Amino acid sequence: MPLGLPLNIPTSVEEVDELCENGPSIAFVLGEDKLGKPKVYKLMRNLIATAVVEAKDVELGLPEIKEKAWFTLPAIPETLIDKLDTFFRRVDKEHGTESIVLLTYKPEMKGTENEIEGWGILVPKQKNTAAHCKYDHESVADDKEDDEMIVGTVHSHPGMSAFASHTDHGDQADFDGIHITFGWSKNSSHTEYHIELQVGGTHFTLKPEQAFEAVEETPDFPELEAWMAKVEKASTTSTTTKFS
Repeated sequence: MPLGLPLNIPTSVEEVDELCENGPSIAFVLGEDKLGKPKVYKLMRNLIATAVVEAKDVELGLPEIKEKAWFTLPAIPETLIDKLDTFFRRVDKEHGTESIVLLTYKPEMKGTENEIEGWGILVPKQKNTAAHCKYDHESVADDKEDDEMIVGTVHSHPGMSAFASHTDHGDQADFDGIHITFGWSKNSSHTEYHIELQVGGTHFTLKPEQAFEAVEETPDFPELEAWMAKVEKASTTSTTTKFS
C-alpha cells in the first residue's frame, strides 16, 4: 500500500471500530460498500476527528482473475463413448425417448499406467419421455463398487442438437462433475457432444478433445440388453431427478 502503510482486513464492524479507537493514526481497511463490492477505505485519526473514508485514489494492484476450470481426470475412453452412443440410439429407436447414465471413476487408478481403465458406467432405473429423463438415484446402489465415485452424467437429446437446457443446468447445479449431452439429427449417424464441468455452482463448457479420446462408430456390446431393461417410457411425471 502507499507509504508502506498496512492493509487491514477486518471480519466485522466491531473490528473496524476497534481499529478506529486503538489502531494507527492512518491505515487502510479492505471492506465492502453498500452494494457488496470490495473497496479500500482509509482510516484516519487526529486531534479533531477519527474517520473511515473511501480511499478513492488508491488501487490495490491485484491481478484480474477470470473464472475457469480444468478437467483433471484422464480422457474418457473411446469404447465408453461408443457404448453410450449405441445405447442412447437404441433407447430412442425402441421408446422414442431420452435416456441417462451415471459416469464413475476409480480414484486409485488416476496417475497409473492404465488410468483410463478407471472409467465406468452405471445405468439407473429410469422413466423417460422425449423431452426429459427421470431416474432413481438409489437404483444403482447394488451395482456401484466401493472403490468407484460417481463423477457425472451423460444423457441424450435424440432428434436434436447437443446442448444443456435450462432444466439440465438446474439439475446439475448441486452435482459437481462432468455432464455430457449426446445429440443427433433425425436419421443421422453423426453424433454431437455438449460437455460441461460443474464446479462450485458454476458450469464451464469443454470441447470434446478436452475430455474424450478419439471417437469412432462401434457395434453393439454385451451389456446393451441389461442397460435397456432399466429404461421405460414414462406415461406420467414423477419427482425424481430430471434431465432434458
